[in-house]
Amino acid sequence: MYMSEARVVCERGYLPRHPVLTCTASGQWDKPALCDPDTVTPTTLACVIADCGNVTKPAHGDVTCTGTTYGETCHLTCHDGYEQSQDNFTCQVHEVNALAIWSGEPTCIPVSCGSPPEFPNTAIQCASGHTYGNTCGVTCADGYEGTNLQNVTCHSTGNWSLQAGALQPVVREPNLFCQKKDCGNLHNPAHGSLTCSGTKFQHSCRLTCEPGYKVADESGHLLHSLYNFRCMASGQWNNRAGCVPSDYCQLGLHDCHPEHGVCSLTGHQTFSCRCRVGTVGNGTHCERTACPDFPVAEPENGFFSCSIPTSSAADTCQSANSTKPEYEVVCVLHCNHGYDRLIYAEYSCEQDGNWTIPVDINSVGTSPCLAVKCSNMSSPKHGMITCDRNYNFRYPEACNFACDRGYKLTHTDSRERHCQTDATWSGNNAECIAVPCPTLSRPRNGRMLCNSGYSFRYPETCAFSCNHGYHLSAGSTRRTCQADRTWSGSAARCTGCPNGYDYYPPSQLCYKAFDQWSNYDDAVTKCSSHGGTLAMPRDAGINAFLINLKNAVDNKAYFWFGLTDRASEGRWVWADGVALGHFNRWGPGRPDSATDNEDCALFWPKIDNMWSDLPCSATSLKFICQVDT
Repeated sequence: MYMSEARVVCERGYLPRHPVLTCTASGQWDKPALCDPDTVTPTTLACVIADCGNVTKPAHGDVTCTGTTYGETCHLTCHDGYEQSQDNFTCQVHEVNALAIWSGEPTCIPVSCGSPPEFPNTAIQCASGHTYGNTCGVTCADGYEGTNLQNVTCHSTGNWSLQAGALQPVVREPNLFCQKKDCGNLHNPAHGSLTCSGTKFQHSCRLTCEPGYKVADESGHLLHSLYNFRCMASGQWNNRAGCVPSDYCQLGLHDCHPEHGVCSLTGHQTFSCRCRVGTVGNGTHCERTACPDFPVAEPENGFFSCSIPTSSAADTCQSANSTKPEYEVVCVLHCNHGYDRLIYAEYSCEQDGNWTIPVDINSVGTSPCLAVKCSNMSSPKHGMITCDRNYNFRYPEACNFACDRGYKLTHTDSRERHCQTDATWSGNNAECIAVPCPTLSRPRNGRMLCNSGYSFRYPETCAFSCNHGYHLSAGSTRRTCQADRTWSGSAARCTGCPNGYDYYPPSQLCYKAFDQWSNYDDAVTKCSSHGGTLAMPRDAGINAFLINLKNAVDNKAYFWFGLTDRASEGRWVWADGVALGHFNRWGPGRPDSATDNEDCALFWPKIDNMWSDLPCSATSLKFICQVDT
C-alpha cells in the first residue's frame, strides 16, 4: 500500500544496492531491488487490489456480481416463494487482519403465510408449519362433513391458497371447508304430510296426519302429535314417519283444545279431553307450562333470539326479554356482526317448567363470541407497528405505523389500519423507504464509489479518491447520507502537482529533486520560477520524504534545501523566514562554518544524509524545490 516499506535481502556474497524500498502514490516502488556486485536482479513490486473470491450461491436464489475484487458488489435475487435478508453484498477489507471478505452471506428463506384463516365448525391443522410449500389439512366438527376443498397451501406470494400450483385465494365463506351433513329427504307417509325446516344436521320435521290417523314411527309405535323428526350428527334421521289409524277422536268430532288437547276414546262415540304433556288445563282449554324468566345473560358481543319453532310466529324471532317464557320456547345464541360464534347454544323451556342449560356461557373464562381474525401484521422494515388491543389482530383493533429516523412512508401507504368486520384490514400496506439526500457527483479528476448502488438515500456512504497524479486537497474522503437528508462532511476536491513533482500528504505540498548542479542562489531562482521555494524539511516525515526523493535522482550527490544563517551568523531560518525550531538533523559537529560564510544547509549523503553547511556559492550540489498544490 502507499507509503509502505519493503527491505531487500540478497543471497550470501551480495549486497542490496537500495536496502529500503517505498511504495509511491503511483502504486510503484520508488527504486528497483538490486544486489551488487556479481548479479543484478531487478524486481518490481506492485500493489494489487484485494480479491474476495466468488460469493457462495444460496439454495433457491441467484447471485449477479460486478466482480470479486475490493469495492465490487453482488446482488441477490431469490426464487419465487423465498425472500432475502440482504439484497447487496460488497467486497471489503477487514480493518484488523487486512483479509478481503464479502459483507455478508447470501441466504434465501421461505416466505411466511402466517396462521391460516379460521372458519366455524372447522379445524385447520398445519403439521409442517406456515411457510411456502407447506400444506394444512382440515377436520370438521360433529354433524359436519368436508367439502371438496380439504387443504390449504402456503403460496409463493405469502398468501394461503386453495391449490398447490397457481394462487387460488381463500375466501371467507362459512361452509368453504365443512358443511352440515345432509340426512336426505324424509318422505311423506301414507295419510300424512311432513313440514320440514330442511334436510341437514339440526333441521327437523313435523308430521300432520289425516283425520282418523295418529302420528307414529314407521314401525307403528305412537308418537306425540308434536314429535320432532330430527336430522342427527350422524347424517341420519332419528326416526321415520308413519300415520296409523286413529279412533273416533281422530275424526275431529270433539271439542278438545285444538293445539294442546288430547282426545281419548271412552266408549262408542264418546271421548274425554285432557291437556298434553307440558300444558295445563281441563282439556278443552289448555296453556303451555310457564318457565321462569330466561336465566342466561347475553354475552359480550352476542345476543339471543327466542321463538316457538312450531308456532305460526316461528319465523319471527324475538329477544329473550320480549318472549313469554313457556313450554317449547327455544332461545338460540347469536353473535354480533364482526364476531364468530364459538359455541352453539340452544336453550329450551321443558314440560316440567324448567330451562335446559346445555352450556353455561356465563361461567368465568367462557367467551362464546370471538372477534373475527384479520391477518397478522408486523413492523415494516426500518419501522414499527403500534396496535391498541395487544396485537391480537382481531376486530376492531387499530394499528398505527411509523418509520425509523431516516425513513419515511410512501405517499400510498396507510399510517393507520383497522381490522374490519369482514376480517380484512382497511387501507394499504405500510413500507418505509430511506429518505433521499441531494445527488452527489465525482470530483473533477477523481472517483466516487457508493455502497448502495448510488441511490443517494439514507444511510448510503460514498468514498472519494483522486486519479493518479492528483490528491485530495479539500473536503472529505467519505460522506454519509444522514437521517436529516443532508450529507456528512464537505465536497471533495482533487488537486495535482506540477509535472515532475511528488505530493506529500501530511504537508500538502509538492516536491521535486533536480538533477542539475547549482549554487544556492541559482537554486532559489529556479524554485521561484516554478512558484515555490527550496524545500524545507521542518519535521522528520518531510525530512525522510525528501531523502527518498533525492536518492531516487542521485544518492551520492549533495542537495541544497531551504535553510540559511546568512542574515545572522548562527541564527538559522527557513526559506520562508521562519526560525529553525526544535527539529533538526545536523550531522556530528555541524553546523561548523569550517570556512568563511558556510551559511547554507544541505543533505550530507556520506553521513547517512544528515544536515551540513557549505558556502552558498558552492556549485557542486543539486537541489530540492517545493511548491503549493
